[in-house]
Amino acid sequence: MHTMQSLLDSVLFPPLQAVCGPLDATVGLYVVDSLAAFADRFQVALTSACLFIVTFHILKWFVSPAVFGATYAKLTPVDKFRWNEKLISVIHASIATVGAAASAWHTFSSLPDSLNSMTNYELILGVNNTPLHRDFFIQTSIGYFLSDLFLYTLPPIHHSAFEFFHHIVAGGSYTLGVYYQWGTWIQINFLLNEVSTPFLQLTWFFRYTGLRHSPVDKTNRKVFALLFFISRVVWNSIFCWHVIQALVYVAIDPWVTPRLFWVQVVLIISHCSLQYFWFYRIMA
Repeated sequence: MHTMQSLLDSVLFPPLQAVCGPLDATVGLYVVDSLAAFADRFQVALTSACLFIVTFHILKWFVSPAVFGATYAKLTPVDKFRWNEKLISVIHASIATVGAAASAWHTFSSLPDSLNSMTNYELILGVNNTPLHRDFFIQTSIGYFLSDLFLYTLPPIHHSAFEFFHHIVAGGSYTLGVYYQWGTWIQINFLLNEVSTPFLQLTWFFRYTGLRHSPVDKTNRKVFALLFFISRVVWNSIFCWHVIQALVYVAIDPWVTPRLFWVQVVLIISHCSLQYFWFYRIMA
């Protein structure tokens, strides 16, 4: 067992060290110097991943055949896989939206001043011991990305390189935030973006249930576009502006290396910028 742990440590930790610097220092209240300690820090994420995987298979073998009957039976193996993946996506998006809204509101209600106040830049981009409610919902989303990556490896293999890349980058960014207790306030607000996801997935389901181009489909598409615009264009733009402002004033804490700092900043700004492209595609 010790040999296996040492082998895994030697394989998994070097890539993290290449991005973040040394990992054998105290991080917040945690000392993470091995895979076992890393797993202990991310118990919620690992539990979440297992639950999402189990739920996928319950949907696949029991719920979808029973509830959707002939519609589901006529699907190809790939579409059946996608069907249950999208149900999992809706479940995750619902949990993430409610959790992020509750957590963000809790933080907003405790701010001593307005968001763009100098006194709150440290909250936006500084290192803070993440409140348990925020940590829980971010780790739940990390678990979702992990479970989806695992499902991508199951037959029928049909996922694109972009899908793998998206999940690795998104899940990795959230993981670094939780690990370093840095940037989690930004991340929980980005989880609010998930409010539009269920409506996106509904457009896919309508293709197979005879409702495509129906009044309910057209209404759903309008709701999706509106929620996407509010949560991913307007809110992200406001938040990214405050992140850029905070860059001027917030010093990098000793355990947040410059490499990690700029990797996360680039990912944050890239995420915001990408939403403009997707909104253009939605409206085109």
